[in-house]
Amino acid sequence: MIRRRNDRGSVLVWGIVIFSVLTVIISVVLTMAYSAYHRSVDHNNKQQAYFTARSVVSTLASEIKNGTATGAAMLNQLSQTGDKVELQNVYFSPEEENTGTVTAYLEIMDTDKLKISATVTVSGQSKTVSVVLSNNDPNSFPFSLYFPGLYISYSVTTVSGEYQINNDISNDIYALDSSSVIFLNDADYDGNIYAIAHSVISISNGSKFSGIIYAEPNASFVILKKLHNYFLGTVYVPDGGVIKVNDIDYTITKGPNNTVNISPSEMDPNFACRIKIYSQSHSSVSWGYAKYE
Repeated sequence: MIRRRNDRGSVLVWGIVIFSVLTVIISVVLTMAYSAYHRSVDHNNKQQAYFTARSVVSTLASEIKNGTATGAAMLNQLSQTGDKVELQNVYFSPEEENTGTVTAYLEIMDTDKLKISATVTVSGQSKTVSVVLSNNDPNSFPFSLYFPGLYISYSVTTVSGEYQINNDISNDIYALDSSSVIFLNDADYDGNIYAIAHSVISISNGSKFSGIIYAEPNASFVILKKLHNYFLGTVYVPDGGVIKVNDIDYTITKGPNNTVNISPSEMDPNFACRIKIYSQSHSSVSWGYAKYE
């Protein structure tokens, strides 16, 4: 008698094995697809966070560089190197409300450098972008430690001996140690004079002036007779600086409510009223140079 083999059991076993293998393969494929999808989403969120942070710092930098009221308000929160403040009310427009959250800071890194940084978080993915603003024009150089933040263009006229200002002179002047700058009677000058210590500035009685003189301590002024009614420029001196006027040393200090104290008090009142205390204002600086980090 011939018996037939019963293969149904082995077929069932193979079916279970194949089903298990297919289940594992499908699970792996689905897991990889899910992981790839989330990596793609995370990448897109990181990209979105970066570009949004870049947009935030660019907008804030533009407010400062363009001297807007908003930019001035931000700068007025700072006073000295090392100061750092969180910028409030930095938010997205209604159509961008799902873009993420933002935190922004403004910091004085140095007398000629400001740093704006923004961190944006989108669905748990964060990116920080910073921009450093500088007023350090590569075509300029710092004037003096007594005048932080003040730069002189390389195109300035540098004077080491005697230099006369007449009606035709309009360029800025950099007066070195022991140099002499003379306002002639026909002078009508509206430029800037940067006077190093021991330089001498002589003013004739017919001279007209509407510019600015930045005088280091120990710079000297000689007033010949009486100042012209149109000698209306400003003379900036650092707080505590001593300048010589007609061979008399005068100490210039800052008084209450931004007044100027001059000691002794015998200085020509028409010249004394032209003297101001130099104080760097970050809101008045041209922050035209930007470097992103």
